[in-house]
Amino acid sequence: MTARHHGNERSVVRPEIQALRALAVILVVLYHLWPKRLTGGYIGVDVFFVISGFLITSHLLREVVRTGTITLAAFWARRVRRLLPAAMLVLVVVAIATILLVPDVNWRQYMTEIGASSIYLQNWQLAGDSVSYLAQNNSGSPVQHFWSLSLEEQFYLVWPVLLLIGLLATRSRSAQARHRVLLGIVIGLTIVSFVVSIVWTQQTAASAYFVTPTRMWEFGAGGLLAFLPALAGGARVRSALSWLGLAAMVVSAIVLNGATAFPGYIAVVPVLGAVAVILAGNPGTAWSPLRIGGLRPVQFVGDISYSLYLWHWPFIVIIPFIVGGPLTAVGKIGVIAGSVLIAYLTKKFVEDRFRTAPTRVIRRNRSAFLSAATAMLVLVATCGVTLGVLDGRDAAEAQRLEVVDSSKCFGAAAMEPANKCADPFATTGVMTPTFAKTDLNEIPDSRGGTTCEAIAESTDIRTCEIGSSTQPTRTIAMLGDSHVMHYMEAMRAITEHQDWKVLTFVKSSCGATGASDVVLNDLAADQSACAEWGTAVVDEIIANPAIDTVMFSNSANRYSQDDGANPITVARYQAVWNKLIAAGKKVLVIADVPRTQGVNIPDCLVENSADPTLCDTTSDVALTPDVMAQAAATYTSGTSLTLLDMTDKYCVDATCHVRIGGVIVYADLSHITNTWARTLAPYIEAALVSP
Repeated sequence: MTARHHGNERSVVRPEIQALRALAVILVVLYHLWPKRLTGGYIGVDVFFVISGFLITSHLLREVVRTGTITLAAFWARRVRRLLPAAMLVLVVVAIATILLVPDVNWRQYMTEIGASSIYLQNWQLAGDSVSYLAQNNSGSPVQHFWSLSLEEQFYLVWPVLLLIGLLATRSRSAQARHRVLLGIVIGLTIVSFVVSIVWTQQTAASAYFVTPTRMWEFGAGGLLAFLPALAGGARVRSALSWLGLAAMVVSAIVLNGATAFPGYIAVVPVLGAVAVILAGNPGTAWSPLRIGGLRPVQFVGDISYSLYLWHWPFIVIIPFIVGGPLTAVGKIGVIAGSVLIAYLTKKFVEDRFRTAPTRVIRRNRSAFLSAATAMLVLVATCGVTLGVLDGRDAAEAQRLEVVDSSKCFGAAAMEPANKCADPFATTGVMTPTFAKTDLNEIPDSRGGTTCEAIAESTDIRTCEIGSSTQPTRTIAMLGDSHVMHYMEAMRAITEHQDWKVLTFVKSSCGATGASDVVLNDLAADQSACAEWGTAVVDEIIANPAIDTVMFSNSANRYSQDDGANPITVARYQAVWNKLIAAGKKVLVIADVPRTQGVNIPDCLVENSADPTLCDTTSDVALTPDVMAQAAATYTSGTSLTLLDMTDKYCVDATCHVRIGGVIVYADLSHITNTWARTLAPYIEAALVSP
């Protein structure tokens, strides 16, 4: 911790900054434990960013005054010694705990994120996941909170380089001129990042939360403070300013919530709150916030804030696996106590030890970089080996499934009365929850999401081709949201013996009606993009004379019309289908799959391994009215539209099952597995070939 002024001032501990750290980490911990009570506690991360921007910029400016330049190797080595030992320790412990304590159904996600965290790219990993429907149902991994640490490390990597470039470009100029250039760089970067934050948040809020360009201005806001002289106002003015800043942060933590488009412009409130507290310093009045913030318990929490941030989230995620259920109120208090204890020990025996190791500077720098690289390499290798083991298991299971695929009692065929299968819902079978969780159409795209889907808030048309590409006997278009996409494997199975071509036109979380007033209320920002995309793809399908049939499906009853004021009506679906029919296309509408209990089914099966039927859903819950199917049912035979309702392949005797014929039906909470989709192929094919 350093003083604000960048002259020859020595580094000192500033109680208001320690208090800010304490407030930030307390907000984050309470938010993670009670997210429905402190709905905006996540702004504690923004406070940390402001603090880091201020302290790092202050340090760099002091070095410039002292030496005229910035020594990058020394700066980065100090950051490595300060931050990496504790972070690598947590990642190693979490990796070991994952293998020993966590069901392997979670290993792929956890190890992927541990690997990303070890090289400080977790924020970009989560940004990519946030716009992919394949990752929308991921549970929080024990290292998910490393996204903010990754972003900080990226700041530490880039910030001094940019300032050094400014120094090198002005080395022949006066100290005052160089100072102005550095100030201009910080101001420019802060303004540009703030504008990017507003635009990106408006366009794709899910990814904007994690990415570096939308957050750099928060560091810049703190960095600008380093250029300011001490506040000239009296103690009373500074006390009032400090209280105002504190109020801004606390109110933000209470008022903001998960639905707030963040960071965007609204992040200005907590950011300026933190700026105000730092600018006010330690006023010294009897009614200053530092009368409380300066108390030893608060300063202690500030001291251990980094380690406390590192440890609390792994406890929250992993302990439920140990106790076999969610955290109780007592358990949450235990998490706080345990996190504080281990954070103190980590601060004393890891953070302090590595930061103050008495070695020569050159050796210390080299040792820091070598140790960091070694730790990262070991962690990445461990994650890679674990993922390789999982890939091997999945490949072996896929081969086993191919062997039994032809069985008359495998998958949906087990529901056929003529097959006389003894127990279609037997809890045994070759398909495991771990395999089911990855049994999806997963073709990652560098632009976000998957290759075959247009992601939310984008009008990009991405088309995948299945089957014959040379002189097919017919061409079929798949149109809808991700609930038509999960039939891709069924179409692959059909085209193995039919000389057909299949083209996909899929947009995640978009009803594909092309109606400008239709919206998914949970994703209102996508409304205009969804309508534009829907209109464009229908026009493209109509313009393609080779396409004779359109296979349509989407998630039932998620969409609204009249700009979200009313549930969607049959007319919105009929309008797009009539347009296709008028162009000479046949339409096959597939009624949506039954709803689950709203939980990730592979995870549920693991948690209820003693009685997997607890993951099944009663028909009155699973079979809510499907407006899309109701709209299709209004068409009579001979109108070029057919409704395919496969409910009887899921549900019997008032129960809709999640394990049928040895196959796990769902890969998450709503999308079917590829294996289950293949067993539905005969029914889809029959509907496509019927006159």
